[in-house]
Amino acid sequence: MPKKMATLKKEVIDHVETGKRVRAERERAEMSLRKLAHFMGISPPFLSDLELGRRNWTKDRFDLAMRILNGNL
Repeated sequence: MPKKMATLKKEVIDHVETGKRVRAERERAEMSLRKLAHFMGISPPFLSDLELGRRNWTKDRFDLAMRILNGNL
């Protein structure tokens, strides 16, 4: 019987809900979309697409956005 290979669990990201959360946090922090995009090193249209769920978030990108919005950068 062949041995089973170990698999890594991947976190599943709900891209629409993640975008809504980032947008809510950005608005709470009274930060413009352009400013957050600048700090993240991405274009404003790309960030807009992320917030609207048209592009996919990565864990690293989400963590960066949250650190910026919470003033931990």
